[in-house]
Amino acid sequence: MRTVLAVVAALLLPTGCDRPEAPPAEAPTPVPVSPPAAPPGAPTVAAADGTLAFVNAAGVPTAALSCGSGELRVVVPGFRPIGSEDRLSIGTEGEAFALVADLAAPGPGVTASGAPDPDLLNRLARGEALFALYGQQSAGPLTAASPAGLQALISACRGRE
Repeated sequence: MRTVLAVVAALLLPTGCDRPEAPPAEAPTPVPVSPPAAPPGAPTVAAADGTLAFVNAAGVPTAALSCGSGELRVVVPGFRPIGSEDRLSIGTEGEAFALVADLAAPGPGVTASGAPDPDLLNRLARGEALFALYGQQSAGPLTAASPAGLQALISACRGRE
């Protein structure tokens, strides 16, 4: 019986000395991370109609502003329309400005419009970040995708103040 136990014990003992060492594992190759793609219907940097994209920290177009027909128009493609919510607020860290949401507007997201507020335009001209709030949905801080486009937008809106 001792012999059987000795043989079993010998088979169970690790034999690390006579095993070749496994080669060290190679470090994984880093995969470059790129910013997420713009969502469908996201605004372009500056469209021919004077629409200016505002981008998030990753550079993804998140909102678009334009001034025409005496109104400031805001489109946030990533927001989901809510039948009981008729106000989209935009602003900077220090001030909010309410716009009327157009729930019948075509396209993805939420569209809102209203008179361009001089204080909002001044804040954007100083380079303050833009925020948008609709129900419990929010976006921001957002910056203009083009400084020249921002100046053109502000000029167009001021011409209609």
